Amino acid sequence: MAWTTAHQLTSATEPLPPPALTLTALGRPPVDLATTDGRPAVINLWATWCAPCRREMPALAQAERAHPEVRFLLINQGEGEADVRDFLQREGLSFDQVLLDPAMATQRHYRTVGVPVTLFLHADGRLAKAHTGEIAPERIAAEIARLKSFSAPAPQPRV
Repeated sequence: MAWTTAHQLTSATEPLPPPALTLTALGRPPVDLATTDGRPAVINLWATWCAPCRREMPALAQAERAHPEVRFLLINQGEGEADVRDFLQREGLSFDQVLLDPAMATQRHYRTVGVPVTLFLHADGRLAKAHTGEIAPERIAAEIARLKSFSAPAPQPRV
């Protein structure tokens, strides 16, 4: 199911940790989603056949380039490696971490339905927000700023 007009941004109501799930990565070693690297993260759940997913991909690629302090994981839902590689090459898209989730276990863990879904995670891996449907570049930027404000070290008191 693709979300074409329904857009929803919800705050996490519980401190949902990352899933204990290791996924195949294109051109890289497998990625353990439960392992964080100390950076906030943006996870996008997508599929090549999904028109809203295809439309938002350039904005996600631009955000990844603009925010190296944020980890971006693009997790394809239910498709094979050849289809994903062909799509990325055909569209001229490049991301640091494209993962394959043929069983769609990530969707089940985060209790999402359909694609696209964009998840914003705190630096410790807990879910902060979930956006269902195509996401605008301005929303990506606003949520990244919010994540970074939570991840910033507390100011030191002056003595």
